[in-house]
Amino acid sequence: PPYSPGTPGLDGTLHSNDADAIDARAAAIAALKDINGRLEDEISLGGVVELGGQTLLPGLYTATTAMQLIAGDLTLDAGSKTNAVFIFRMPTTLSTSADRKVILAGGANPNNIYWSTGTAATFAARCTMQGNIFAGTAITYAAGCTHHGRAFAMGTACTLSSTDIGLGRCPAAPEEVPMRLDTIDLGPAAKFAVLANTAVTDAGGSMIHGDMGTSIGTSLPVYPPYSPGT
Repeated sequence: PPYSPGTPGLDGTLHSNDADAIDARAAAIAALKDINGRLEDEISLGGVVELGGQTLLPGLYTATTAMQLIAGDLTLDAGSKTNAVFIFRMPTTLSTSADRKVILAGGANPNNIYWSTGTAATFAARCTMQGNIFAGTAITYAAGCTHHGRAFAMGTACTLSSTDIGLGRCPAAPEEVPMRLDTIDLGPAAKFAVLANTAVTDAGGSMIHGDMGTSIGTSLPVYPPYSPGT
């Protein structure tokens, strides 16, 4: 049967090493270069940074090793500026414990939240993430995660498991007064909910709101065809 909104499946198009996926990867590489090249107004948080239990305002946050969300939830408060930008940059891993959440406040928009990891991003069961995640190697979701954003596994694969991912129901960030940090141009990568270099796997039960693809590999899950309104 065709895919029905609200049920597991792909609300988008699969791209197996095709022109769209290759163009999207080039755009993601350019976006990542922009993210990693920014220095102005950098807020260095130190070594292994625990983000849990904090409320952060818009800005560029960096760690010298890893970032984690273990001790509590993280609130990102845009201060009523709906085009405010949050950037989190770390040379190694991003990880969570189970049931942790990134909570948006003050009009924060997941389109304008960016995470750059030098290696892997790993999310424990039932966690809630927000924003665009660029992982140097792999992205892995344990069962039951929700991710309002996009997953770019730049080095290897993305693993899903009853994951609800994408921005299909989230409006684009509005153009308003200039902010301290400019937004990142995702170009043709913006339509992808999941883009991996080598493979995407799904243990089942996932809902993907947007396109899915691989840029050099061809291993992708099989989903029912999408049929809006059924």
